[in-house]
This record gives sequence, structure tokens and C-alpha cells, in this order.
Amino acid sequence: MVDSSVTDCFADRTALITGASSGIGYATAIALGKSGARVGLNYCSNRGAAEKGVDEIRSAGGEAVAIQADVSQSAEVQRMFQQLAGAFGDRIDMLVNNAGQWMDRCQLVDCTDEQIDRMWQVNAR
Repeated sequence: MVDSSVTDCFADRTALITGASSGIGYATAIALGKSGARVGLNYCSNRGAAEKGVDEIRSAGGEAVAIQADVSQSAEVQRMFQQLAGAFGDRIDMLVNNAGQWMDRCQLVDCTDEQIDRMWQVNAR
């Protein structure tokens, strides 16, 4: 049996997780959602996976929304925050900057300039 104080430990909190359509970002979003947080699941291209996360959180009684944005683009990041505010209000309590790019999984010496530029845009911008 799960202690209700644990499942509600993030009640009335809003979280935004970038790169939430897979891996650590997905798992973080699900954990926060099941712990009572309202969750924005950011994805760049994998809408289906982000929507699956939203469904899982909602099935557990939580609130969640999937938000498409390429975090390397400032205008899209601003739109992402506006969409989150539209869904849950202006307050953001937790931001998990999980989105990342590793040059298409190639070795550094084999990467093109474009791949390296994209990695820096996503990871460090």
C-alpha cells in the first residue's frame, strides 16, 4: 500500500519537463504526475510518446499536458511556457531541463559541423 502523503507530496505544484517523451524525462514526468504535480511533458517530435505519458498520469488521477517545442529555438521555448501557463496558471514550481542531443550518436571525430551546432543549440542554449 502506498502512503497517501507520498503520492500527494507535489500537490498544487506545477512541473515542466523538457525531453519528456523518452528515458529519464519520461520517467520523471510520470513520477511527478503520480506524486500529485501538474505536469507539462515537452517533446520535440515524438508526440505519441508524450501523449502516452499524459494518459498514464491522467489514468492515475493526475493532470498533464503534452507540449511540442524545440528547446533550441527561443520562440518555441516562449510558446511552451505560454502553453503551460494556459493549462495550469503562471506558477512553475519545478523545471527539469532534460532535453538533450548527442550528435546522432556518432563519435565526435565523425560528426559534422551541423551535428555539433545542433547539439550545442539543444544542450546549452
